[in-house]
Amino acid sequence: MKDSLANIAPDGETDVIDSNFKTPSEWRYSIGFDYNFDSELLGNNWTWSGEYIYVDKQDSLAWRDLNRQLSGEMIKDGRIIY
Repeated sequence: MKDSLANIAPDGETDVIDSNFKTPSEWRYSIGFDYNFDSELLGNNWTWSGEYIYVDKQDSLAWRDLNRQLSGEMIKDGRIIY
């Protein structure tokens, strides 16, 4: 069986992971407020709202397709064909 498998061309893909890979994490913080008020000029029942969101990303990952090879050709608008 080993010999029969040695003569077959591979048709799959292999994923490579860095040995120093750390699982990415993302912490989100948000604070918001609503302020209801009446205005003599604009009328009653106005609401003023605000919100702040902060995202803290740690160990974000970068992905690269190692199978993509340049073909040396470009389309009319200058983008590369892979």
